[in-house]
Amino acid sequence: MDILKALGNLILMNWDNILVVLVFVSVCLYLWSIGKKDRVKDILCKLICEVEDEFGSGKGELKKIEVFNRIYDWMPSLLKIFISRKMLDVWIEQLLQEIKDQLSTNN
Repeated sequence: MDILKALGNLILMNWDNILVVLVFVSVCLYLWSIGKKDRVKDILCKLICEVEDEFGSGKGELKKIEVFNRIYDWMPSLLKIFISRKMLDVWIEQLLQEIKDQLSTNN
């Protein structure tokens, strides 16, 4: 019973984080399910472009760290349980490669 009581207290203390995570995941799943996964990528691309504008050319690793930190700082604590730093790093790398590929085909 103590475990259930502790779990109940944990949920009550973090209900706002739980709600944010559920809404975020629901929106992402909805967008993904209706074929809008590009919209999710667009959100991340905008963040990458913002960092690119702020830092200018070069400084690739520094910019990657800044994008990572902004995303990770923005994420609710509960979401960080499900999305590890390593997973987020892989996603950023994949997205950066897609952007580079698009730029090279457009030139």
